[in-house]
Amino acid sequence: MYQSVFSTPLWVKDINPKKINLVSKKFKKTWLSDTLSSFSQNKEDNVVDTVGGQYLKYKILECLQDFNIKDCAITQIWRNIYKNDFQERHMHVNSNFSFTIYEKLKKPQTIFYHPAHDLIYATGIEKYMWPYLTPEVKQNQMILFPSYLEHLVKRSQNSMTISGNIKVR
Repeated sequence: MYQSVFSTPLWVKDINPKKINLVSKKFKKTWLSDTLSSFSQNKEDNVVDTVGGQYLKYKILECLQDFNIKDCAITQIWRNIYKNDFQERHMHVNSNFSFTIYEKLKKPQTIFYHPAHDLIYATGIEKYMWPYLTPEVKQNQMILFPSYLEHLVKRSQNSMTISGNIKVR
């Protein structure tokens, strides 16, 4: 009998980024990749109005209902602009789930790594288990994933994302 253990959830959901009403300020080159981003610890640099926040939270909770999660808080939100940029491999700390909304996108650019990525290669089973995945996403879609899941963004041009972190209540 086949059983899958330690599966990692990932949701892809249609969303209208304009309904979020995110106003981002103070864009600067950020991280090792120098990607233009409004990422900030100051919540006033990225503001979502009440209606936009409710819309985004509703879309997130539609996914998280698979775990019977009834409430969450969006603890951080920001916008990234990719002109000919990338985002190095990373994970999101101090949160339970994270999301990326593809506000402007030509082709999928995010690569997610299996939590045992390095061990899959070390044991030579990469032919049987995928060590990474590039989900099929389109503009106006959101990916929601556990924050521990390492990922990167391939070099891309003329793309824009809204990203954020969530804590379950």
